[in-house]
Amino acid sequence: MSASAATRWPTAVDYQTALQIPAICFQSEEMQQAEVKTSMLGLPLVATGNVAVVFRIVRNGQDYALRCFTRRLPLDEVAERYAVLNKYFSRHKLDALVETELLMDEIFVAEGLYPVAMMPWLPGRQLHLYIEDHLDDPDALRKLAKSWRSLMKRLRSKDVAHGDLSDGNVLVDKEGKIRLIDYDAAFVPPLHDKPPSELGKPNYQHPARLAEGGPHYGYYAADVDAFASLVIYVSILALAADPDLWDVYHMGDNLIFVQDDYKKPGSTPIWPNLRSSKDLEVRKLTDMLERYCLASIKGLPTLENAIKGKGPSVSRSAPPESPSVSVPIPQESQPKIDPALEAMETVEFDPRMMMQEVERARAAKQAQAEPSTAAPQDRAPQPKAAAADKVQAPKKSGSNNTARIIGWVVAIAILLLGAIAAIAFIPVGEQQTDPTPTVPEATEQTAPPPLPPRSVSANDLPGFYVGYTTRPDGTREALGLTLEPPSSLDSPEQLQFSMNSRLYQVEGIGIYDPGTKQIDLENQYILDVSFNQNNQVMLTSLMAEGEETPLLQVTKTD
Repeated sequence: MSASAATRWPTAVDYQTALQIPAICFQSEEMQQAEVKTSMLGLPLVATGNVAVVFRIVRNGQDYALRCFTRRLPLDEVAERYAVLNKYFSRHKLDALVETELLMDEIFVAEGLYPVAMMPWLPGRQLHLYIEDHLDDPDALRKLAKSWRSLMKRLRSKDVAHGDLSDGNVLVDKEGKIRLIDYDAAFVPPLHDKPPSELGKPNYQHPARLAEGGPHYGYYAADVDAFASLVIYVSILALAADPDLWDVYHMGDNLIFVQDDYKKPGSTPIWPNLRSSKDLEVRKLTDMLERYCLASIKGLPTLENAIKGKGPSVSRSAPPESPSVSVPIPQESQPKIDPALEAMETVEFDPRMMMQEVERARAAKQAQAEPSTAAPQDRAPQPKAAAADKVQAPKKSGSNNTARIIGWVVAIAILLLGAIAAIAFIPVGEQQTDPTPTVPEATEQTAPPPLPPRSVSANDLPGFYVGYTTRPDGTREALGLTLEPPSSLDSPEQLQFSMNSRLYQVEGIGIYDPGTKQIDLENQYILDVSFNQNNQVMLTSLMAEGEETPLLQVTKTD
Protein backbone atom coordinates (compact mmCIF):
# COMPACT_ATOMS: atom_id res chain seq x y z
CA MET A 1 0.00 0.00 0.00
CA SER A 2 1.36 3.46 -0.92
CA ALA A 3 1.09 6.50 1.31
CA SER A 4 -1.38 8.18 -1.04
CA ALA A 5 -3.85 5.33 -0.51
CA ALA A 6 -3.48 5.18 3.27
CA THR A 7 -6.58 5.82 5.33
CA ARG A 8 -4.60 6.20 8.57
CA TRP A 9 -1.04 7.40 8.67
CA PRO A 10 1.39 5.70 11.07
CA THR A 11 1.76 6.90 14.64
CA ALA A 12 4.93 7.57 16.61
CA VAL A 13 4.68 4.08 18.10
CA ASP A 14 4.35 2.53 14.62
CA TYR A 15 7.52 4.26 13.42
CA GLN A 16 9.38 3.49 16.62
CA THR A 17 8.56 -0.19 16.28
CA ALA A 18 9.62 -0.33 12.62
CA LEU A 19 12.91 1.51 13.20
CA GLN A 20 14.12 -1.14 15.62
CA ILE A 21 15.21 -3.08 12.53
CA PRO A 22 16.48 -0.59 9.89
CA ALA A 23 17.55 -3.39 7.53
CA ILE A 24 13.91 -4.43 7.14
CA CYS A 25 11.94 -1.15 7.34
CA PHE A 26 14.07 0.91 4.92
CA GLN A 27 13.98 0.29 1.19
CA SER A 28 17.28 1.77 -0.04
CA GLU A 29 20.53 -0.02 0.71
CA GLU A 30 22.13 3.14 2.07
CA MET A 31 19.33 3.60 4.61
CA GLN A 32 19.29 -0.09 5.54
CA GLN A 33 22.84 0.31 6.81
CA ALA A 34 21.97 3.35 8.94
CA GLU A 35 22.17 3.25 12.73
CA VAL A 36 19.20 4.50 14.77
CA LYS A 37 20.04 6.19 18.07
CA THR A 38 18.29 4.49 21.00
CA SER A 39 17.49 5.09 24.65
CA MET A 40 18.95 3.18 27.57
CA LEU A 41 16.14 0.68 27.06
CA GLY A 42 17.24 0.04 23.48
CA LEU A 43 14.25 1.74 21.82
CA PRO A 44 14.62 4.45 19.16
CA LEU A 45 14.63 7.95 20.65
CA VAL A 46 11.74 10.02 19.28
CA ALA A 47 10.52 13.61 19.49
CA THR A 48 6.97 14.49 18.45
CA GLY A 49 5.79 17.43 16.36
CA ASN A 50 2.63 18.69 14.68
CA VAL A 51 2.95 16.71 11.44
CA ALA A 52 5.90 14.40 12.04
CA VAL A 53 7.99 12.55 14.60
CA VAL A 54 11.76 12.90 14.55
CA PHE A 55 14.45 10.24 15.08
CA ARG A 56 18.23 10.52 15.10
CA ILE A 57 20.11 8.26 12.72
CA VAL A 58 23.73 7.89 11.56
CA ARG A 59 24.21 7.37 7.81
CA ASN A 60 27.67 7.13 6.24
CA GLY A 61 29.20 8.40 9.48
CA GLN A 62 27.07 11.56 9.62
CA ASP A 63 24.20 12.27 12.02
CA TYR A 64 20.81 13.13 10.53
CA ALA A 65 17.38 14.08 11.79
CA LEU A 66 14.86 11.68 10.27
CA ARG A 67 11.31 13.11 10.03
CA CYS A 68 8.54 10.54 9.69
CA PHE A 69 5.13 11.99 8.84
CA THR A 70 2.07 11.23 10.97
CA ARG A 71 -0.44 13.32 9.04
CA ARG A 72 -1.66 13.00 5.47
CA LEU A 73 0.18 15.46 3.22
CA PRO A 74 0.01 16.30 -0.51
CA LEU A 75 3.28 14.52 -1.28
CA ASP A 76 3.82 16.00 -4.74
CA GLU A 77 3.55 19.50 -3.27
CA VAL A 78 5.83 18.58 -0.38
CA ALA A 79 8.47 17.27 -2.79
CA GLU A 80 8.27 20.44 -4.90
CA ARG A 81 8.44 22.65 -1.79
CA TYR A 82 11.61 20.97 -0.50
CA ALA A 83 13.26 21.25 -3.93
CA VAL A 84 12.51 24.97 -4.17
CA LEU A 85 13.59 25.66 -0.59
CA ASN A 86 16.87 23.75 -0.97
CA LYS A 87 17.77 25.69 -4.10
CA TYR A 88 16.92 29.05 -2.49
CA PHE A 89 18.75 28.29 0.79
CA SER A 90 21.85 27.18 -1.11
CA ARG A 91 21.93 30.26 -3.33
CA HIS A 92 21.55 32.73 -0.44
CA LYS A 93 23.90 30.91 1.96
CA LEU A 94 21.87 31.26 5.16
CA ASP A 95 23.79 29.24 7.74
CA ALA A 96 20.81 29.08 10.10
CA LEU A 97 18.93 26.92 7.56
CA VAL A 98 19.92 23.55 6.10
CA GLU A 99 18.84 21.61 3.05
CA THR A 100 16.28 18.82 3.46
CA GLU A 101 16.23 15.56 1.52
CA LEU A 102 12.86 13.93 0.83
CA LEU A 103 12.86 10.16 0.19
CA MET A 104 9.56 8.91 -1.25
CA ASP A 105 8.26 5.42 -0.34
CA GLU A 106 11.33 4.84 1.83
CA ILE A 107 10.06 3.32 5.07
CA PHE A 108 7.79 0.27 5.37
CA VAL A 109 5.53 0.65 8.39
CA ALA A 110 1.93 -0.23 9.26
CA GLU A 111 1.73 -2.42 6.12
CA GLY A 112 2.56 0.45 3.76
CA LEU A 113 5.37 2.53 2.25
CA TYR A 114 5.74 6.12 3.43
CA PRO A 115 8.11 9.03 2.75
CA VAL A 116 10.75 10.37 5.12
CA ALA A 117 12.58 13.69 5.19
CA MET A 118 16.19 14.01 6.30
CA MET A 119 18.36 16.95 7.27
CA PRO A 120 21.75 17.13 9.00
CA TRP A 121 21.48 16.72 12.75
CA LEU A 122 22.12 20.17 14.20
CA PRO A 123 23.76 20.52 17.61
CA GLY A 124 22.02 22.45 20.34
CA ARG A 125 19.06 22.58 22.67
CA GLN A 126 15.52 23.52 21.72
CA LEU A 127 14.80 27.15 22.54
CA HIS A 128 12.64 26.55 25.61
CA LEU A 129 15.19 24.13 27.07
CA TYR A 130 18.09 26.49 26.42
CA ILE A 131 16.19 29.32 28.12
CA GLU A 132 15.32 27.11 31.07
CA ASP A 133 18.98 26.10 31.42
CA HIS A 134 20.02 29.78 31.55
CA LEU A 135 17.30 31.36 33.70
CA ASP A 136 19.97 32.21 36.26
CA ASP A 137 22.22 33.78 33.61
CA PRO A 138 20.58 37.02 32.37
CA ASP A 139 23.67 37.93 30.33
CA ALA A 140 23.32 34.71 28.33
CA LEU A 141 19.64 35.44 27.68
CA ARG A 142 20.35 39.00 26.58
CA LYS A 143 23.04 37.65 24.26
CA LEU A 144 20.48 35.18 22.91
CA ALA A 145 18.01 38.02 22.28
CA LYS A 146 20.71 39.93 20.39
CA SER A 147 21.46 36.88 18.23
CA TRP A 148 17.74 36.41 17.59
CA ARG A 149 17.43 40.01 16.44
CA SER A 150 20.38 39.58 14.08
CA LEU A 151 19.02 36.34 12.61
CA MET A 152 15.57 37.80 11.96
CA LYS A 153 17.18 40.77 10.23
CA ARG A 154 19.22 38.50 7.93
CA LEU A 155 16.26 36.32 7.01
CA ARG A 156 14.07 39.31 6.21
CA SER A 157 16.80 40.83 4.04
CA LYS A 158 16.64 37.65 1.90
CA ASP A 159 12.80 37.59 1.82
CA VAL A 160 12.80 34.33 3.78
CA ALA A 161 10.29 33.48 6.51
CA HIS A 162 10.21 30.31 8.55
CA GLY A 163 6.41 30.34 8.99
CA ASP A 164 6.41 28.34 12.24
CA LEU A 165 8.82 30.03 14.63
CA SER A 166 8.32 28.31 17.98
CA ASP A 167 10.25 26.76 20.84
CA GLY A 168 10.63 23.33 19.20
CA ASN A 169 11.85 24.65 15.84
CA VAL A 170 14.66 26.83 17.21
CA LEU A 171 17.93 25.22 18.29
CA VAL A 172 20.66 27.02 20.28
CA ASP A 173 24.13 25.50 20.64
CA LYS A 174 26.61 25.97 23.49
CA GLU A 175 28.06 29.09 21.89
CA GLY A 176 24.60 30.63 21.54
CA LYS A 177 24.39 30.12 17.77
CA ILE A 178 20.81 29.76 16.54
CA ARG A 179 19.59 27.30 13.89
CA LEU A 180 16.07 26.75 12.57
CA ILE A 181 14.54 23.38 11.67
CA ASP A 182 11.25 22.12 10.15
CA TYR A 183 10.51 24.09 6.99
CA ASP A 184 7.03 22.76 6.19
CA ALA A 185 5.60 26.30 6.43
CA ALA A 186 8.63 28.26 5.15
CA PHE A 187 8.25 31.14 2.70
CA VAL A 188 10.57 32.07 -0.16
CA PRO A 189 9.51 34.23 -3.12
CA PRO A 190 9.22 31.33 -5.63
CA LEU A 191 6.58 29.75 -3.33
CA HIS A 192 4.48 32.91 -2.85
CA ASP A 193 1.44 31.31 -4.54
CA LYS A 194 1.79 27.92 -2.85
CA PRO A 195 0.73 28.36 0.80
CA PRO A 196 1.48 25.41 3.09
CA SER A 197 -1.01 23.40 5.09
CA GLU A 198 0.81 24.27 8.32
CA LEU A 199 -0.12 27.51 10.13
CA GLY A 200 2.35 27.40 13.00
CA LYS A 201 2.05 26.78 16.72
CA PRO A 202 -0.90 28.80 18.12
CA ASN A 203 1.05 30.18 21.09
CA TYR A 204 3.32 32.07 18.69
CA GLN A 205 0.93 33.15 15.92
CA HIS A 206 -1.21 36.23 15.30
CA PRO A 207 -4.90 35.35 15.93
CA ALA A 208 -5.88 36.43 12.40
CA ARG A 209 -3.66 33.75 10.86
CA LEU A 210 -5.55 31.05 12.75
CA ALA A 211 -9.06 32.52 12.43
CA GLU A 212 -10.70 30.06 10.06
CA GLY A 213 -13.06 31.89 7.74
CA GLY A 214 -11.35 35.23 8.41
CA PRO A 215 -9.83 37.39 5.66
CA HIS A 216 -6.25 36.51 6.65
CA TYR A 217 -6.66 32.85 7.61
CA GLY A 218 -3.49 30.98 6.66
CA TYR A 219 -1.65 34.23 5.90
CA TYR A 220 1.51 33.47 3.90
CA ALA A 221 4.00 36.15 2.85
CA ALA A 222 7.54 37.36 3.42
CA ASP A 223 6.44 39.16 6.60
CA VAL A 224 4.65 36.19 8.17
CA ASP A 225 7.35 35.90 10.88
CA ALA A 226 6.95 39.49 12.10
CA PHE A 227 4.56 38.58 14.91
CA ALA A 228 6.27 35.41 16.19
CA SER A 229 9.73 36.99 16.05
CA LEU A 230 8.56 39.82 18.32
CA VAL A 231 6.84 37.39 20.71
CA ILE A 232 10.08 35.41 21.11
CA TYR A 233 12.27 38.51 21.45
CA VAL A 234 10.07 40.06 24.14
CA SER A 235 9.84 36.73 25.98
CA ILE A 236 13.62 36.28 26.12
CA LEU A 237 14.26 39.81 27.39
CA ALA A 238 11.42 39.58 29.92
CA LEU A 239 12.88 36.35 31.34
CA ALA A 240 16.34 37.91 31.50
CA ALA A 241 14.84 40.66 33.66
CA ASP A 242 12.58 38.40 35.73
CA PRO A 243 13.22 34.62 35.57
CA ASP A 244 10.28 33.98 37.93
CA LEU A 245 7.96 34.58 34.95
CA TRP A 246 8.94 31.11 33.73
CA ASP A 247 7.27 29.26 36.59
CA VAL A 248 4.15 31.41 36.27
CA TYR A 249 3.57 31.49 32.51
CA HIS A 250 5.53 28.64 30.88
CA MET A 251 3.21 25.72 30.13
CA GLY A 252 5.42 23.34 28.14
CA ASP A 253 4.31 24.34 24.61
CA ASN A 254 5.09 28.06 24.81
CA LEU A 255 7.59 30.46 26.33
CA ILE A 256 5.47 32.84 28.39
CA PHE A 257 2.67 33.94 26.02
CA VAL A 258 -0.33 31.87 24.91
CA GLN A 259 -2.88 32.44 22.15
CA ASP A 260 -5.44 33.84 24.59
CA ASP A 261 -3.03 36.68 25.42
CA TYR A 262 -3.08 37.76 21.77
CA LYS A 263 -6.86 37.51 21.50
CA LYS A 264 -7.26 39.72 24.60
CA PRO A 265 -4.31 42.11 24.36
CA GLY A 266 -3.80 44.05 27.56
CA SER A 267 -6.51 42.11 29.42
CA THR A 268 -4.79 38.89 30.53
CA PRO A 269 -2.48 38.83 33.59
CA ILE A 270 0.80 38.75 31.68
CA TRP A 271 0.39 42.24 30.22
CA PRO A 272 0.47 44.30 33.45
CA ASN A 273 3.17 41.97 34.71
CA LEU A 274 5.47 42.82 31.80
CA ARG A 275 4.56 46.51 31.89
CA SER A 276 6.05 46.62 35.37
CA SER A 277 9.30 44.95 34.26
CA LYS A 278 12.49 46.53 35.52
CA ASP A 279 13.75 46.44 31.91
CA LEU A 280 12.62 49.59 30.09
CA GLU A 281 12.89 47.86 26.69
CA VAL A 282 10.55 45.11 27.87
CA ARG A 283 7.99 47.70 28.94
CA LYS A 284 8.16 49.47 25.59
CA LEU A 285 8.02 46.28 23.53
CA THR A 286 5.11 44.97 25.60
CA ASP A 287 3.11 47.97 24.41
CA MET A 288 4.39 47.34 20.89
CA LEU A 289 3.29 43.70 21.00
CA GLU A 290 -0.18 44.77 22.10
CA ARG A 291 -0.33 46.98 19.02
CA TYR A 292 0.73 44.01 16.88
CA CYS A 293 -2.17 42.01 18.31
CA LEU A 294 -4.64 44.75 17.46
CA ALA A 295 -3.25 45.47 13.98
CA SER A 296 -3.84 43.54 10.78
CA ILE A 297 -1.37 40.69 10.27
CA LYS A 298 -0.77 41.92 6.74
CA GLY A 299 2.16 44.30 6.57
CA LEU A 300 3.28 44.12 10.21
CA PRO A 301 6.63 45.91 10.73
CA THR A 302 9.76 43.80 11.02
CA LEU A 303 11.25 42.98 14.41
CA GLU A 304 13.98 45.53 13.71
CA ASN A 305 11.43 48.29 13.16
CA ALA A 306 9.50 47.27 16.28
CA ILE A 307 12.65 47.58 18.35
CA LYS A 308 13.22 51.04 16.86
CA GLY A 309 9.71 52.07 17.90
CA LYS A 310 8.13 51.92 14.42
CA GLY A 311 4.89 50.12 15.17
CA PRO A 312 1.78 49.35 13.14
CA SER A 313 -1.28 51.58 13.02
CA VAL A 314 -4.11 50.23 15.15
CA SER A 315 -7.76 50.98 15.74
CA ARG A 316 -7.13 52.17 19.29
CA SER A 317 -4.07 53.95 20.59
CA ALA A 318 -1.35 51.96 22.24
CA PRO A 319 -0.32 53.04 25.77
CA PRO A 320 2.27 55.84 25.78
CA GLU A 321 5.89 54.73 25.64
CA SER A 322 7.34 57.93 27.13
CA PRO A 323 6.96 59.45 30.61
CA SER A 324 6.45 62.88 29.08
CA VAL A 325 2.94 64.25 28.65
CA SER A 326 1.60 65.34 25.27
CA VAL A 327 -1.23 67.86 25.06
CA PRO A 328 -2.90 67.99 21.62
CA ILE A 329 -3.85 71.38 20.17
CA PRO A 330 -7.61 71.61 19.43
CA GLN A 331 -8.18 71.36 15.68
CA GLU A 332 -11.33 73.47 15.55
CA SER A 333 -9.59 76.55 16.94
CA GLN A 334 -5.99 75.91 15.98
CA PRO A 335 -4.43 79.13 14.61
CA LYS A 336 -2.56 79.22 11.34
CA ILE A 337 1.14 79.03 11.91
CA ASP A 338 4.15 79.77 9.83
CA PRO A 339 5.91 76.97 7.84
CA ALA A 340 8.64 76.58 10.43
CA LEU A 341 6.05 75.36 12.95
CA GLU A 342 3.64 73.69 10.52
CA ALA A 343 4.54 70.14 11.62
CA MET A 344 4.00 70.89 15.33
CA GLU A 345 1.07 68.79 16.61
CA THR A 346 1.94 68.43 20.29
CA VAL A 347 4.01 70.24 22.87
CA GLU A 348 6.03 68.20 25.37
CA PHE A 349 5.92 69.18 29.04
CA ASP A 350 8.45 68.33 31.67
CA PRO A 351 6.66 66.13 34.29
CA ARG A 352 8.42 68.06 37.07
CA MET A 353 6.74 71.26 35.89
CA MET A 354 3.37 69.52 35.99
CA MET A 355 3.99 68.34 39.55
CA GLN A 356 4.76 71.90 40.53
CA GLU A 357 1.44 72.98 39.04
CA VAL A 358 -0.37 70.20 40.95
CA GLU A 359 1.22 71.47 44.17
CA ARG A 360 0.06 74.99 43.36
CA ALA A 361 -3.45 73.75 42.64
CA ARG A 362 -3.47 71.85 45.94
CA ALA A 363 -2.41 74.95 47.85
CA ALA A 364 -5.09 77.01 46.11
CA LYS A 365 -7.77 74.45 46.96
CA GLN A 366 -6.73 74.30 50.59
CA ALA A 367 -6.78 78.11 50.78
CA GLN A 368 -10.34 78.09 49.44
CA ALA A 369 -11.40 75.50 52.03
CA GLU A 370 -10.06 77.56 54.99
CA PRO A 371 -12.45 80.08 56.67
CA SER A 372 -11.79 83.67 55.66
CA THR A 373 -13.24 86.98 56.73
CA ALA A 374 -12.29 88.69 53.50
CA ALA A 375 -15.00 89.28 50.95
CA PRO A 376 -14.76 87.24 47.79
CA GLN A 377 -13.89 90.32 45.74
CA ASP A 378 -11.00 91.14 48.13
CA ARG A 379 -9.21 87.82 47.44
CA ALA A 380 -6.20 88.08 45.23
CA PRO A 381 -6.98 86.70 41.76
CA GLN A 382 -5.28 83.44 40.81
CA PRO A 383 -2.89 83.71 37.89
CA LYS A 384 -4.38 82.20 34.74
CA ALA A 385 -1.07 81.08 33.29
CA ALA A 386 1.12 80.23 36.24
CA ALA A 387 3.12 77.72 34.17
CA ALA A 388 3.94 80.17 31.41
CA ASP A 389 7.32 80.98 32.86
CA LYS A 390 8.19 77.26 32.87
CA VAL A 391 7.40 76.52 29.21
CA GLN A 392 10.26 76.65 26.77
CA ALA A 393 8.78 78.49 23.78
CA PRO A 394 10.20 77.89 20.31
CA LYS A 395 12.95 80.40 19.64
CA LYS A 396 11.46 82.56 16.90
CA SER A 397 11.53 86.26 17.73
CA GLY A 398 8.57 88.34 16.64
CA SER A 399 6.31 85.34 15.99
CA ASN A 400 2.77 86.00 17.24
CA ASN A 401 1.73 82.57 16.01
CA THR A 402 4.17 80.89 18.35
CA ALA A 403 2.83 82.89 21.28
CA ARG A 404 -0.73 81.92 20.37
CA ILE A 405 0.20 78.23 20.30
CA ILE A 406 1.90 78.48 23.67
CA GLY A 407 -1.13 80.27 25.04
CA TRP A 408 -3.49 77.53 23.88
CA VAL A 409 -1.27 74.79 25.30
CA VAL A 410 -0.85 76.52 28.64
CA ALA A 411 -4.58 77.18 28.95
CA ILE A 412 -5.46 73.56 28.26
CA ALA A 413 -2.76 72.32 30.65
CA ILE A 414 -4.03 74.56 33.45
CA LEU A 415 -7.62 73.45 32.89
CA LEU A 416 -6.61 69.80 33.03
CA LEU A 417 -4.44 70.28 36.09
CA GLY A 418 -7.17 72.26 37.83
CA ALA A 419 -9.66 69.47 37.20
CA ILE A 420 -7.23 66.85 38.49
CA ALA A 421 -6.46 68.88 41.59
CA ALA A 422 -10.13 69.58 42.27
CA ILE A 423 -10.96 65.89 42.18
CA ALA A 424 -7.90 64.79 44.12
CA PHE A 425 -8.05 67.36 46.92
CA ILE A 426 -11.72 68.11 47.64
CA PRO A 427 -12.24 67.78 51.41
CA VAL A 428 -14.21 64.77 52.54
CA GLY A 429 -17.17 66.93 53.63
CA GLU A 430 -17.50 68.35 50.11
CA GLN A 431 -17.24 64.97 48.40
CA GLN A 432 -20.15 63.43 50.25
CA THR A 433 -23.01 65.33 51.84
CA ASP A 434 -25.15 62.26 52.41
CA PRO A 435 -23.82 60.35 55.44
CA THR A 436 -25.20 57.11 54.01
CA PRO A 437 -22.60 55.60 51.70
CA THR A 438 -23.76 54.79 48.22
CA VAL A 439 -23.64 51.07 47.51
CA PRO A 440 -22.90 50.35 43.84
CA GLU A 441 -25.05 47.83 42.09
CA ALA A 442 -23.74 44.31 42.19
CA THR A 443 -23.54 44.15 38.42
CA GLU A 444 -20.94 46.93 38.41
CA GLN A 445 -18.61 45.34 40.96
CA THR A 446 -19.08 41.61 40.67
CA ALA A 447 -17.09 39.81 37.99
CA PRO A 448 -19.07 37.47 35.74
CA PRO A 449 -19.16 33.90 37.05
CA PRO A 450 -16.48 31.61 35.60
CA LEU A 451 -17.48 29.25 32.82
CA PRO A 452 -18.11 25.69 33.99
CA PRO A 453 -15.10 23.41 33.39
CA ARG A 454 -15.22 21.16 30.37
CA SER A 455 -15.93 17.53 31.08
CA VAL A 456 -13.07 15.24 30.12
CA SER A 457 -13.88 11.98 28.35
CA ALA A 458 -11.70 9.13 27.14
CA ASN A 459 -12.21 10.35 23.57
CA ASP A 460 -10.35 13.59 24.38
CA LEU A 461 -7.15 11.80 25.29
CA PRO A 462 -5.61 10.10 22.21
CA GLY A 463 -2.99 12.21 20.44
CA PHE A 464 0.51 13.64 20.74
CA TYR A 465 1.67 15.52 23.86
CA VAL A 466 4.78 17.59 24.48
CA GLY A 467 6.13 18.98 27.71
CA TYR A 468 8.77 18.15 30.29
CA THR A 469 9.81 15.78 33.03
CA THR A 470 11.63 17.00 36.12
CA ARG A 471 14.96 15.33 36.86
CA PRO A 472 16.03 14.46 40.42
CA ASP A 473 18.29 17.54 40.53
CA GLY A 474 15.31 19.81 39.79
CA THR A 475 16.17 20.58 36.15
CA ARG A 476 13.76 19.73 33.35
CA GLU A 477 14.05 17.51 30.29
CA ALA A 478 11.87 17.70 27.15
CA LEU A 479 9.35 14.89 26.95
CA GLY A 480 7.08 13.48 24.26
CA LEU A 481 4.03 11.34 24.99
CA THR A 482 1.73 9.47 22.61
CA LEU A 483 -1.67 8.13 23.69
CA GLU A 484 -3.82 5.98 21.39
CA PRO A 485 -6.40 3.23 21.72
CA PRO A 486 -4.89 -0.28 21.65
CA SER A 487 -5.62 -2.43 18.61
CA SER A 488 -7.96 -4.60 20.69
CA LEU A 489 -9.86 -2.77 23.42
CA ASP A 490 -10.73 -4.45 26.69
CA SER A 491 -12.45 -1.24 27.77
CA PRO A 492 -12.92 2.24 26.27
CA GLU A 493 -10.74 3.66 29.05
CA GLN A 494 -7.63 1.73 27.94
CA LEU A 495 -4.89 3.68 26.15
CA GLN A 496 -1.61 2.54 24.65
CA PHE A 497 1.17 4.97 25.53
CA SER A 498 4.74 5.68 24.49
CA MET A 499 6.74 8.22 26.49
CA ASN A 500 10.18 9.46 25.42
CA SER A 501 12.79 11.85 26.72
CA ARG A 502 16.49 12.21 25.99
CA LEU A 503 17.33 9.80 28.80
CA TYR A 504 14.64 7.14 28.71
CA GLN A 505 11.66 5.63 26.91
CA VAL A 506 8.62 3.95 28.46
CA GLU A 507 5.65 2.32 26.80
CA GLY A 508 2.70 0.17 27.82
CA ILE A 509 -1.02 0.35 28.57
CA GLY A 510 -2.61 3.15 30.59
CA ILE A 511 -6.03 3.20 32.25
CA TYR A 512 -8.18 6.32 32.40
CA ASP A 513 -10.53 6.65 35.39
CA PRO A 514 -13.40 8.99 34.43
CA GLY A 515 -14.39 9.30 38.10
CA THR A 516 -11.09 10.74 39.35
CA LYS A 517 -10.09 12.24 35.95
CA GLN A 518 -6.73 10.49 36.21
CA ILE A 519 -4.62 8.21 34.00
CA ASP A 520 -2.55 5.38 35.47
CA LEU A 521 0.42 4.56 33.23
CA GLU A 522 1.56 1.06 34.22
CA ASN A 523 1.58 2.14 37.90
CA GLN A 524 4.61 4.31 37.08
CA TYR A 525 2.83 7.64 36.65
CA ILE A 526 -0.53 8.85 37.93
CA LEU A 527 -1.55 11.88 35.85
CA ASP A 528 -4.30 14.41 36.47
CA VAL A 529 -6.26 15.30 33.30
CA SER A 530 -7.41 18.90 32.77
CA PHE A 531 -7.88 21.58 30.14
CA ASN A 532 -5.66 24.65 29.90
CA GLN A 533 -6.91 28.12 28.92
CA ASN A 534 -6.48 27.24 25.23
CA ASN A 535 -8.82 24.26 25.62
CA GLN A 536 -5.93 21.82 25.17
CA VAL A 537 -5.75 18.67 27.25
CA MET A 538 -3.03 18.77 29.92
CA LEU A 539 -1.61 15.81 31.85
CA THR A 540 0.20 16.56 35.11
CA SER A 541 1.79 14.22 37.65
CA LEU A 542 0.28 14.10 41.11
CA MET A 543 2.56 16.06 43.42
CA ALA A 544 3.69 14.75 46.77
CA GLU A 545 3.51 17.01 49.79
CA GLY A 546 6.37 19.50 49.76
CA GLU A 547 7.02 19.25 46.02
CA GLU A 548 7.09 22.56 44.15
CA THR A 549 7.01 21.35 40.55
CA PRO A 550 5.31 18.36 38.93
CA LEU A 551 7.45 15.42 37.92
CA LEU A 552 5.77 15.38 34.54
CA GLN A 553 3.59 17.87 32.64
CA VAL A 554 2.59 17.59 28.98
CA THR A 555 0.08 19.35 26.71
CA LYS A 556 -1.77 17.86 23.75
CA THR A 557 -0.62 19.37 20.45
CA ASP A 558 -3.31 18.20 18.01
